Amino acid sequence: MHNIIIPESKLLKKHILSFNTLNKSETKNGLSYYAFPQRGISIGFFKQAQIEIDNNELIISKNENQKPKAILLGKFVNPLKITYTDFVEKISIHFTEVGIHYFFSNYFTTFAPESVQSIDLDVFNKDLKDVFLVDKTQQIQFLESFLLQQFQPIALDMVERAIALIWKNPSIQTKKMAQQLFVAEKTLNRQFQKYVGCTTSNFKRIVRFKKVMNDYFENPRKSLIKICYDNDYYDASHFYKQITQTTNLNPKLFFDKVQKKGLENHVYIIG
Repeated sequence: MHNIIIPESKLLKKHILSFNTLNKSETKNGLSYYAFPQRGISIGFFKQAQIEIDNNELIISKNENQKPKAILLGKFVNPLKITYTDFVEKISIHFTEVGIHYFFSNYFTTFAPESVQSIDLDVFNKDLKDVFLVDKTQQIQFLESFLLQQFQPIALDMVERAIALIWKNPSIQTKKMAQQLFVAEKTLNRQFQKYVGCTTSNFKRIVRFKKVMNDYFENPRKSLIKICYDNDYYDASHFYKQITQTTNLNPKLFFDKVQKKGLENHVYIIG
């Protein structure tokens, strides 16, 4: 479905999880799948695409008359259905939780107030259109060079430390986290929303879900009840409720269908 490429630059590896390109052989006759909450932010660049967004559904079709587009995917917390009616040339960047801000300032307020949206690529950044002018074998190098030129240091230590605390313990209370970071709880909440793109409670839900999926893929024979208690859920009822809310499926059906892709265990259900 997607070809996963890891950045070569050490600097980019700190802020970018991967570059992704669409696999033509798997999408030339159309493809539909469900994507689930992600830890970071993804930006997809499309050369000639008609893009429709309807609630939690994204429909992408080939249209040679369309200008290059960008699809911006932030912190959606419910399943996102993505349908390709046929193959469309695409390349995307999957950033870490706050990685986008080192390359595009004021990302949420300027470009992406919604968790899922489409925008003309020349509005997002006119220089990025050139990625479709270079040979396909050179596109990743083009993006790496572009991003390195865009890089601007930014002081996000407090937010990054908060993210690390949540990954270590998704059950941590925001008040306790603020105390450990020596900031007011209100300040933490405001900065977290500004740079992560969701509340601390929603991010905790995403982290729990990602931890569950990593556990499941690494230990496919482990029982769901064991996965539940190993991953910071209060009890089986809490686990069932949270998984159902996140996937729109009961846990047993979800785990029977789910697939992974890539080093970060991106979670999909085909069909």
